[in-house]
Amino acid sequence: MSPTLRRSPVCLLLAALSLGTCPPAGAAPTTPADELLRFVPADVTFCFVLRDLRGHAAALQSSPLAHHLRDSPLGPALKATPEWRQLEKANRFLEKFLGLRAEQLRDDILGDAVVLAYRAGPPDKPQQEQGLLLIRARQAKTIAALVDRLNQVHLKSGELKKLEEREHNGVKYFRRVERKEENFYCLRGPVLIFSGQEGILREALGVEKKLPADKESPLARQLRLLGVDRALASVWVNPRAFDAALEAKLAKAAGSEAAFLKTFVACWRALEGVALTFSLTADVEMGLTVRAKPEVVPGTVRRFFDAAAVRSEVWGRIPDNALLAMGAQTDLSALLDLIGTFQTKDSFEALKENLNRGLGAALSGSVATEALPNVGPDWGLCVTAPPRDSKQWAPESVFAIRVAAGDKEAPVDRALVDALRSWVVLAATAHNLKKKDFLSLKTVKQDKKEVHYLASQRGQVAGLQPAFGLSGGYLIVASSPEAFRRFATATPATLSAGEVPLLRLSLKDVRQYLTDRRDVLASTLAEQHRLDAKVVARNLDNLVAGLKFFDRLELVQKTAPGQATLTLRLRPSHPLRK
Repeated sequence: MSPTLRRSPVCLLLAALSLGTCPPAGAAPTTPADELLRFVPADVTFCFVLRDLRGHAAALQSSPLAHHLRDSPLGPALKATPEWRQLEKANRFLEKFLGLRAEQLRDDILGDAVVLAYRAGPPDKPQQEQGLLLIRARQAKTIAALVDRLNQVHLKSGELKKLEEREHNGVKYFRRVERKEENFYCLRGPVLIFSGQEGILREALGVEKKLPADKESPLARQLRLLGVDRALASVWVNPRAFDAALEAKLAKAAGSEAAFLKTFVACWRALEGVALTFSLTADVEMGLTVRAKPEVVPGTVRRFFDAAAVRSEVWGRIPDNALLAMGAQTDLSALLDLIGTFQTKDSFEALKENLNRGLGAALSGSVATEALPNVGPDWGLCVTAPPRDSKQWAPESVFAIRVAAGDKEAPVDRALVDALRSWVVLAATAHNLKKKDFLSLKTVKQDKKEVHYLASQRGQVAGLQPAFGLSGGYLIVASSPEAFRRFATATPATLSAGEVPLLRLSLKDVRQYLTDRRDVLASTLAEQHRLDAKVVARNLDNLVAGLKFFDRLELVQKTAPGQATLTLRLRPSHPLRK
């Protein structure tokens, strides 16, 4: 790590924390974060913003979820951990040397807003990186007292050798000379501006001075356009900060690397802003938001992502109590074309030839022109617990993908089933030659549709009946004929507009399944891994206890013209707010 990075605001803030534990365009600052962003140069590489930590902490501490945690056995257990004792030790250190408790540091110093900005050095001079830390405290006298206390402590310890007052455009700031490095800070009322580099601190003062009082700062505008200006924490990434390095790399590339970079750089040029967020609202949310100019995105790339932005109809057949569910729309022809844009022409032709050699023989035609256009785009996977009164303890699973016949003389859907039959027969034959189990492929009729399944009456695979077949325009592969039937005959639910679900993990149903099947799971896992069944059962109990605080984990996407957001959402079992 370079000396510059060691004294960067990121490291300094982390050290401080370790000691203690939408407005219309053109509007004046309306939040403490907006106030700090007025100092940040528009060309920084990254910008981290922390908003209203005090309010979020108070809401979380008084929430039903926090009360539930404190009243549960897990609450006292957490307080008995070494990590908790370290926090208490750090709190005593804060009080002794800084005169602040951890809660005061959180609420009075960091509670309004914190901004960390970083500007990378030029590709040929990475050591010229710059960092900026800005803190908006609750009161000016509080932050001034803390800075004075820090200076006095460092002077007394000999860490701080010299404190020198300087001025820039009529604004006073200070230079701190330490044993091996120097840093700079400026106090503007309740705002602290700190940096390890004098140049960016002076630049920040100039940026704020030149910005009209009634005008929105460039960084605040970027966050507002991305829709992340109210998140607890967000990291803004400036795509333009990487343009020069990417262009230089493309200019030197050749062959397959040049083909890949050419498309990648074209996509990168289309980006206008990227943000990562963390929010505490009704749920715990982490998000990735991207803004781009659609007209600049290469056509093959746009075609693929346009299809992926639509909700898959498979979700209408997936039960809400599925332990695990996945579903999306994937245009396989567009995916193949997308892969081709990142390759040379010869490499792409070789890829298509290999696909035809492998799958084309089974499908009796060209994979790219005959098969892929008739497969998808809807597909999904779900895993469900067996009925509670069933003797079968293993979860049931179903994978389904939409298929069409295509050419009536050589229907693609039938060719896929025939190919699966051939592969299953070969696999069963190989298994029977090596094992004492005997697998056989059987067929049963369900609503006049053929369902093929493997069956065995003895050995370790006894009772397993993986099944596959066509139904309702889908190729379905299931863990049993009964799981196939339930999915195939499910009445499709009406899908609401809005977010597009991609993945869902029902923690509520997982903990119910683990509770219902605790004994058989413990004995089976213990036998498979040669463990003590009592230890495995105790671990399962601990897992269930931890899962009691959360009900669902889901990944969703939401799109708008020129913008897309991926959100990972964790839903607690009790509200995060009163």
